[in-house]
Amino acid sequence: MSAHRTAKRYSLILDIIERKKHPTFEDIKDHLVQYDFEISARTLQRDIARIRDEFGMEICYSRASHGYYIDESNSVNKNLFLKFIETSTKAELINRSIHDSKKLLQVIQFDGYTNNYGSQYIEDVLQAIDMHKKIKFLHHNFDTNQYKEHIVHPYYIKEYKNRWYVLGWAETYNELRTFGMDRIQDVIIMKEGYKKVNFDALAYFKDIIGINHPKTKVQKIVLRFTAQQAKYIWALPLHPSQQFINSSNSTEDFEFQLKINYELIQEILALREHVEVLSPLILRNEIKAVIKAMSKQYAQ
Repeated sequence: MSAHRTAKRYSLILDIIERKKHPTFEDIKDHLVQYDFEISARTLQRDIARIRDEFGMEICYSRASHGYYIDESNSVNKNLFLKFIETSTKAELINRSIHDSKKLLQVIQFDGYTNNYGSQYIEDVLQAIDMHKKIKFLHHNFDTNQYKEHIVHPYYIKEYKNRWYVLGWAETYNELRTFGMDRIQDVIIMKEGYKKVNFDALAYFKDIIGINHPKTKVQKIVLRFTAQQAKYIWALPLHPSQQFINSSNSTEDFEFQLKINYELIQEILALREHVEVLSPLILRNEIKAVIKAMSKQYAQ
């Protein structure tokens, strides 16, 4: 069976366990049949075990309720899991649809220009993370236009807006730092290892948009969107903490629990007149200052 079909099966298994309270083994099988997946009991058992063991989704069986459930506290984020499945199977879907590469490029366009600088180091960094080995590399600082050597204990890699980043303990700064992989070169996996840490990436990135992690508190942020823009916010939330508050004939208000960082400000500015920061005042004033500085550039 293709990777795409397998991934679809996994997502359907998670879907019914999440939607239906303690579905039985037969409930799950019947749900799969509705989508043309007729599999044996042994295959379903293998699927559940693989989702649990290889992907970190803790599917458990409740003897009291005679059904399955997801132990959220010991599972990776479901959306991240599904994104991983989607990414790993996308190439196969495209390949299977159109085999002629020239023809393919005439009917499909990917999201913008993808900067592949640094992506050649993904395998090395992942290998270092798996072995708990330090890495050494040169990093280009855009502010100083200088290269500086860093020794990092790598914990995690993350993609954001077509760029890859490695996050780890930077010995130079004696703190957690994130480095854009498009700005590093000469990556070396060192012989010296580092002590395994229980780094919780989901918790680390939970309260921010993007990469930059300020040493500030999470704040309640209230944004007012035009009614038209709100439709897009409903369809594609800015952040998992998004909560609808109220609406009028022409606007809708949403609340977020976030740290104020560069990426959040960029997201707000990108929506132009279709969004207004209601609170906190510090963010509202920062947006006003940026708008004022921009207006001076267009004064003449």
